[in-house]
Amino acid sequence: MEISAADIEGTWVATGPQGRVAKLVFMPDGTYSGTDLPNSVFHPNPADPLYGPPDWSSVDAISGNWKTRWKDDAKQAYVVISIKGRISSAEVNVEEGQRGRRLVWYFGDPDSDITVSFRKEGGLDHTARAHPS
Repeated sequence: MEISAADIEGTWVATGPQGRVAKLVFMPDGTYSGTDLPNSVFHPNPADPLYGPPDWSSVDAISGNWKTRWKDDAKQAYVVISIKGRISSAEVNVEEGQRGRRLVWYFGDPDSDITVSFRKEGGLDHTARAHPS
């Protein structure tokens, strides 16, 4: 299932313990921001001291650019994000399930099933921008 930028634009939310809500906001201009994210997750380099599984007890904020990508060999759609100050290209899986489309960030080996999963909210929440470009 290939995806377009219009499929991704908007606000995506993940719910953690104690009702915590993390947001990723993908703007039409190719920028994005993430707020109230579980700490450690979006530190994709294992050499980074903050690299680790989701830590919902503390928060992180990220921003950068994004685009969609389809890998024909894997039959998999991705949102490719840059994370300012951390990495120039990281893949967030786009998955279709019984409850609709999700953006899934896998921590480490995808078989480990340690993930943070985001679902799309209605509308575009401009107030959620963490770091205006």
